[in-house]
Amino acid sequence: METRVMTRNDGKGIFSPQGVSPQQLPGAVQGAPVIVWDHRNNQYGILNQGFLAELCLLAEKAYIVDRLDDRDGVKVTVKNGAAVSDVAKGTIEVPAGEVWYINRLSVICPAAGADGSAKFNIEVSAFPKEDSANKDYLSADVTAMGATTNYDLTSAGQLGEDLRLVGGDKLVLRLTVTVAFTADKDFYLNVYGRGGKRLV
Repeated sequence: METRVMTRNDGKGIFSPQGVSPQQLPGAVQGAPVIVWDHRNNQYGILNQGFLAELCLLAEKAYIVDRLDDRDGVKVTVKNGAAVSDVAKGTIEVPAGEVWYINRLSVICPAAGADGSAKFNIEVSAFPKEDSANKDYLSADVTAMGATTNYDLTSAGQLGEDLRLVGGDKLVLRLTVTVAFTADKDFYLNVYGRGGKRLV
């Protein structure tokens, strides 16, 4: 944590950065600068913005305003006539001004058959890009026809934590045809978790 040496202002009973009055601190309440004790250096320091943002994130996670479930998901229909290697996509976008904490991603695939099959992956726009494209959540596409596949994000081997998405972030269910479709088939990506009040 970044620190600055603090000195006591006699008669006021407060601490301020050496040579700086509380009135000169940006955004400070007169007589009450925000300070913390830095145990590494045994001195007081100004609470920097990065650390304050981290504290706000803890509060943000507890400020629940909505429940996320299959009502917030997306259905993708692969149409009759789709050929091998064709791609179909469906997008879930977090509304502007909202923050989502997602603890489960769930992909539902229709039954396998000679009338069509596809493998899936989930693109996450908030992840670092790979060759200017959205990074996939899974390291390889998955074929799981006739099954519901859940990814519990807080589990070991997954993220180990909720996935935090803010307004404008997207999850994309990408389907790649592996057996040509001779009938329409519906696939679903559902999200589970909570919507919160964005503080950061």
